[in-house]
Amino acid sequence: MSSVLIETTVDLEWAYGSRSILPGGTGFVTEAIVPFEHRRGMSLVFALEHSKPCARRRRGTQFEVIAKFQPGMTEHEAVRLYQSEVVKRGADPVPAVIATGARTWIPLPLPSERALRAREVVRFDVGCVLGGYHATVARTAVAGEPEARLDSAYRAVQAGIEAAIDAVRPGVPASHIHAVAVEATHGAGLVTFPASHIGHAIGLEPYERPKLQRGSETPLVAGEILRIELRHFEMGWAGLHVKETVLVTTAGARLLNRSSRGLVALD
Repeated sequence: MSSVLIETTVDLEWAYGSRSILPGGTGFVTEAIVPFEHRRGMSLVFALEHSKPCARRRRGTQFEVIAKFQPGMTEHEAVRLYQSEVVKRGADPVPAVIATGARTWIPLPLPSERALRAREVVRFDVGCVLGGYHATVARTAVAGEPEARLDSAYRAVQAGIEAAIDAVRPGVPASHIHAVAVEATHGAGLVTFPASHIGHAIGLEPYERPKLQRGSETPLVAGEILRIELRHFEMGWAGLHVKETVLVTTAGARLLNRSSRGLVALD
């Protein structure tokens, strides 16, 4: 259990999404310390206020890098560009993965002096921190026309994340989000997709509970912010990655990212 100091009168049904989280179902607290499960993190308190501006700043910097990333630019140059754009927008950068070619299948590669070549894959896995809140996004791009294998595999990954987002509702077990994503990805033809997990909650910490994986029966709660991601890495070939930050609402998932999650073409 953790505690958070709420300094002014707050409607906790709005902030937490459910009165049942609070002892006795109390709806309002004034200048009090409220205990809550750490898995809810701080993403339930003013999450939208902080995470959405962070998502906007991250999205703008991502667009800046994509617009300028052309064959000949190195991974180091792309990462430096991304992080400088984050700082310009008033947020704090976090370690970024921008990998090219066969290096995209390495889960967490350090940036190198390798330059992008025509028709190669690029994997972006970037984020920022604003007001103490974390936000991340991942996209896959190609420098030119994608080969048929790449296009087919990415369409399956995209089908999986879209199924996962559509399944987000308060009360749904975290394991169900995982199950529908895997089913959709396999159904779209990528039967080798493993997906031990497809994300988790995010807020004041970059990794918070619940984890979206098989066997996790923790129900989602309105007000939580989730990082939903699908990654498919094939050694020696390529790594495909798409990640969204979403707010759990009573009506389903509210996307905090606005950029297209399709395969990005670098013109």
